Amino acid sequence: MTLPTQRLLKPASKTWRLHLRAILLAVAGTVLPAVATADVIATADSLLSIYQKATAQQKYQQGLPLMEIYRQNDAYHDEEPHYAATLPPDSLDLAVWFGAACLFYNYGYFEESTAYSRRALPLAKKHHPHIYATVLCDLGYTLYKTGQSAEATRIEHQAVEASKQADNLLQLSRAYLYLAIINLSAKQYDEAKWFVQKAIETNDEMGLNGNTHNTLGIACDIYGQAGDAAQAIDYGKRAVKAAREIGFDAGVVNHLIQLSYSYNSCDSFEMGIKMCDQALDIIEAMPNPDRSLLALCLEYKAYNLNDLKRYEEAVTLLRRGAALQEEMGNARELCADMNELYKALLHIDSTQAMAALQRYTQLHDSIYHDDLNRELSQANAQLHNDDLQDENSTKRRQIRLLLGGITLLLVATGAFYWYMRRNNRRQKSLILDLLGQLEQYRNAPTTTEEAEAAGGNASLPNAANEQFLGEVNKAILRLMPQGKADIGHVASELCMTPSKLRRRMQECTDLTTANYILTIRMDEAKRMLAAYPQHTVGEVAYHCGFADQAHFSRAFSRLFGITPMQFAKSANP
Repeated sequence: MTLPTQRLLKPASKTWRLHLRAILLAVAGTVLPAVATADVIATADSLLSIYQKATAQQKYQQGLPLMEIYRQNDAYHDEEPHYAATLPPDSLDLAVWFGAACLFYNYGYFEESTAYSRRALPLAKKHHPHIYATVLCDLGYTLYKTGQSAEATRIEHQAVEASKQADNLLQLSRAYLYLAIINLSAKQYDEAKWFVQKAIETNDEMGLNGNTHNTLGIACDIYGQAGDAAQAIDYGKRAVKAAREIGFDAGVVNHLIQLSYSYNSCDSFEMGIKMCDQALDIIEAMPNPDRSLLALCLEYKAYNLNDLKRYEEAVTLLRRGAALQEEMGNARELCADMNELYKALLHIDSTQAMAALQRYTQLHDSIYHDDLNRELSQANAQLHNDDLQDENSTKRRQIRLLLGGITLLLVATGAFYWYMRRNNRRQKSLILDLLGQLEQYRNAPTTTEEAEAAGGNASLPNAANEQFLGEVNKAILRLMPQGKADIGHVASELCMTPSKLRRRMQECTDLTTANYILTIRMDEAKRMLAAYPQHTVGEVAYHCGFADQAHFSRAFSRLFGITPMQFAKSANP
């Protein structure tokens, strides 16, 4: 059950940070102008306030400067609505609200875009079927971006039907693409593949257009996350070609970075580096290089260098990428860079590695607390809003029903908690028994006769089960350093489905499959803590597949009643 120790730390997973960036660059179908975002948004917001207060006679003149802002910032994804003093007021409103929705959408102000899309929607349905399809597309995506995936799905299906009725292939392609993205975020890969294929077919029907490379890039993303690296590479290459044909350098860079990730997924690390080098050449040739793209490119090249054990080169790139992320105030990206930098530095300088780990921990805790505070603020705001509306008798009845439901839920939760505690105690006892047997098995006599005299491995009912559990153990040990020692990956390693693995494990042991995997990981952790005192607890934790040292220490303490550090000291006095 021993493992080679020359590479204890393999990154548990490479964050698919490209996915969000790819969508933000791609879905709008336009390149944002080089104007200060805050200035554009502030000006538009001020003019929109003035327009809303204007009389019917004043609206035309008040709306003209807004329309000029929309044109200067290339706000529209499709055709611009007609705007004239002779048109009815609601037609003028459509042009203003639609332009505002597009402008805010392009700049990533999704809540504001949602609000103006809802204003424009009934007017577009009345006056302009093409704009109606466009507004539905945008509204669905902004709802998705603000966490309302169920409503977003419903709206995008409406966008599909509206686009078909208007014979608007561009919006039909966008609607299919957004449905693919929504399903991808829910890890519904088959559905995501189906919708992205429909988007590709629609684009092919139109011929090369600004949405072609977007769709192919998202296809690359979908197949990459679904584990089909070869198909992802094919779509990535097509996306690069399509972006080059329309002269969209930022899109080319984006898709090259996607290709780098796809090549890395199939262990073609040199090709992954080559894709990043091509992307870097394009970025450096830009008059105003995109710092966010540059940081991503440096980071993905570093991932491939790490896998080739070229740690010093990787460290140099990660430091540059982290500096860029810090300049831009991207705390989450900086946090991920510090984690990757720590892993690379472990092979070079342990002191610098610990400094990187400390920075990572600080950033991680800060982000976690910020997220928690934001959620609490949103919850408090919602509660306050509910209190204000509580005068309504219908609301009071709903609250009484809700309280009744909560009471039933608490009772059910209590019963479930009692059952789980009893089951967990039994599982913990089984885990400790198996750990004792594994330790005894490792130290058992080597000859068959002596082993039989010692009682053998009494927990294994027959040779077939013993052989199967041996294969399971090997798979877990292989997957641990990659952070993939879970039921899905273990089943895949054994060419089985997760359900089949669970059934087979039930035949061999009383432990659940998840707890059996935890047992093997903890057994390996105890072995390493005792046999390799030169390795830190953090190194052992990462080797055994834990995301961080704190998670490992909590799991170890819950199981054995002492911390990993205390165990290591007792094993190596």
